[in-house]
Amino acid sequence: TNDPHIAPTVAQIKYLNDHRPNPKMCLLAEGHASKNQYMKLNPIVFQKVDESMRGADDFVKAWQQLAKQTKACVLNARK
Repeated sequence: TNDPHIAPTVAQIKYLNDHRPNPKMCLLAEGHASKNQYMKLNPIVFQKVDESMRGADDFVKAWQQLAKQTKACVLNARK
């Protein structure tokens, strides 16, 4: 779905699980998403993301921080 506020369907989770490029992956999801929604995709490293950057004083610094967190998640998933 194009709406990030709608939980993924069982079919979407199955498709992602069947077509994953690596056994262990980093999953980025909106901050309101529940880890339990994605447990069927294990093994994953779950990284909550707030794309709205609420509470950030500096937009550029907030995106730099998100990029650092994303890189760390990906590197951790490769271990």
